[in-house]
Formats: sequence, C-alpha cells, structure tokens
Amino acid sequence: MLASLGKNNDALECFNIAIAINPDYKDTVNSTLPNTTKKNKIETQNVYKNEEDYKKINKILDEITRLLKSKEYVMALSLCDKIMEIDSKDCNALIFKAFIFFELGRLYYALYTINKGIEIYSDVPIVLRWKARILAELGKSEESKEYLLKAAQLESVPPSAHEGFVVDKIELILEIKDPVTMLTHHSWIWEVINRSSTAIGSVSYSICGDSPRSFEQLGLHVRENNDELEVENHLNLPYQKDIVAWLKEPIMPDQAGRHFTLEYEWEESDRYYQYDVPAYCNLLRYILLLPKEIQGNVKFFKINKETGEKIPIETKLNNTDLGSKSEVTWTNTSPEPNYAYRAEW
Repeated sequence: MLASLGKNNDALECFNIAIAINPDYKDTVNSTLPNTTKKNKIETQNVYKNEEDYKKINKILDEITRLLKSKEYVMALSLCDKIMEIDSKDCNALIFKAFIFFELGRLYYALYTINKGIEIYSDVPIVLRWKARILAELGKSEESKEYLLKAAQLESVPPSAHEGFVVDKIELILEIKDPVTMLTHHSWIWEVINRSSTAIGSVSYSICGDSPRSFEQLGLHVRENNDELEVENHLNLPYQKDIVAWLKEPIMPDQAGRHFTLEYEWEESDRYYQYDVPAYCNLLRYILLLPKEIQGNVKFFKINKETGEKIPIETKLNNTDLGSKSEVTWTNTSPEPNYAYRAEW
C-alpha cells in the first residue's frame, strides 16, 4: 500500500510528488498514517478555544497514534469523533478519520471525510494529497493527478521576499545512533533574516519520521544560542509533528544573524533524508555522522518538486574518519527553491 514516510514505491513514482502520508520529500503514500513533507514551515494549525482544549486534544492524538500502530481502528475512530466534539474543524481528526476509512477499505467514506477537510482547508497540501491518494485507489487517476498538482503548486510558490522571515543558511546534522533501527539525532541550524515590516515572535517547523512516535518520544528542543525556547505542538500525527517555538526576544524588521537550533530523534529506516529548501536560502549544508557498521557509499540527489525527477548530484564529498564513525559533509551555496535535496546512505 503506502510506503513509509516519504519513500515512494516504484509503483507510485509516476505520481512523483508525495501524497500526504509518505512523502518522497516525505510526501507520498504510506500504509501507515498521514505525513507532510520534511520541511520547515507550518502550513496550517488549529486554533483551540483555550489551553485546556489544546492539551486535551494532543493527549487524545497521542492515544490515537498508539491505537493505529496496533491497528485498533474502531477505537481510534471513536477518539477522532471525541476530538471533533471539542473542535468540529480539527484538521488532525479529519485526516485521521480519512486514513482509518482508507485502511478499512471504505474508500467512499474516506473520500467524504477528506472532502469535508477540503471545505475547511482548501489550500493545505496534505489534505489535497490525501484526496489524491483516495482517488487513485478508486481508479480515478486523472482526477488524482489534478489534486497532486494543486498540492505541488501550493508548496512550490515562494513567499515574497518582503514577507515573513527568510531562512538564509541551513545546516542539517544527522547522527545515526542505532545502525539497526536507524534512530537518528537530527539537528537543524537556521540563520534567519526578518524581511517583513513587523517584528516576528515565533519560528515554525514541520518534522516527519519513518515510524509512529508520540511528541514525548522525540526528545524535541528548540534553542536560540543556549536558551531553550517554549514549544507548542500544533499538528500531532504519528508520522508528523508541526510545532511553533516562541522567541524570548522578537526578530525585528531587517534584523539578520539570529540562529535557531531544532533537535529531535526519529528513525530514518529507509536510509535517506530529504529537505525541502525554502525560497531565498543561500546555503544548505548536510553533515552525516555514520557509525562504522553502515559506512559506505553516501549519495546526494536533488528532487524536482513538480515532476518528482530524481537528479544525482555529482560532487566530491568531504569525508572525515572519526574512529568509530565517519563524518560526511556536503555543501550547496546556491540551493534552488524548486528542489528538495536528499541524502542516501
């Protein structure tokens, strides 16, 4: 059925751009639960009436993750309904319900549910990709491709250089902690510029992994220099978390040189990592720390986000022997915003 988190099955590669659960920028289809892409920006978030609702819904979502992992679909479906009693427009619950109906083979129920989601979230790529997946399973391939294209177009439109902040430099450090499960410690280091006319008080992230994890299992931290930032989890799916980190001091208009580090641990069992480069980024650097058990042929590719074409990057890598592990570094000083960049090991 679906590949896990962003790993396109050969049979699905004709769809190129991923369908919500398993993206090949982690966006394709996965027989395990919905995801969005491995990228840096929240596309939507639920606004809860109060802090109590927020905590209650996140607790239920973690329980749904556990139930889906053990394929207890009926109980998971009842918990989705419980969330919708709190917030009838909750994006997480709508996507989960569509996924559960999909897994149970009740495709028209899945389609009905995701259509309700599109009525509310018509410009959210993950919802559009889910509809594409369901339509494909129903044999409506042309209509499915239309929704994939809509999702890809939404994700490929660069923001104005005068709106929001620009992630000017990105360093991705991937340390493989377990050569069997591919448990990986991820560090994203951003240097940002505020090109808006107002102060910015938060930074948003979207992260994915290859196995279901609760928010608590991630060991997630966001820091500015050595200062820990307060984090809120706004999208809590088993294979994806969207978070907001609140800054202690706002980024003022035209301010540059602020550095933020996101750290978390998640499995990369398919032995690749793919990052969707934002517009106006001037440097992308990968650093892979590989244990000796899996040292070998590291390769890099760029993925066209509209066509899904996978293009090998012919460049010399910087390899350093650290004894029990090796360090592989690759740097791109002119990443293209229409591409995602992928490391395989």
